[in-house]
Amino acid sequence: MREVARVSCLSPGGIYHYFRSKTDLLLYGLDPEALARACSDAADELAVALRADGATPDTVIELYVERNLIMLDFVRPALQAAIELGRPELRRRLAPGLLEDADALVSSLRAVDPDSPVAPEAAAVLRRTILGLALDESVSREEARRQLTWLLAELRSP
Repeated sequence: MREVARVSCLSPGGIYHYFRSKTDLLLYGLDPEALARACSDAADELAVALRADGATPDTVIELYVERNLIMLDFVRPALQAAIELGRPELRRRLAPGLLEDADALVSSLRAVDPDSPVAPEAAAVLRRTILGLALDESVSREEARRQLTWLLAELRSP
């Protein structure tokens, strides 16, 4: 806690002002409110990208991949901590909203390109892939970028 306090420029008591316990601090990346804020920010960025002149499926996909890399960095430590704490804690903390943005991507691609060959099942495939990337600590950010970009290209091909 002293190290966390030092890095965040707070006293250990100040940390407890924001987090009731060490467990809450460890699992912050799975907190429904924190995830909702992050997803809302991503949705806002996607909406701006869709309103921009010249929005293409490629620009939407690039933004989606970047936002998911940020989310992976945010969620992965908490997800690993929840796994260490056991299945009941993992189930309780794994918010349904964690992976909802896959549905938004499919909708956005259809908005930019109504003839898009992306099937509705693509969202389920993306959700499972993102969860797998979050669980696999050996996957680097660059590897996650390559895999998401490749998968999205495959899901768009007729």
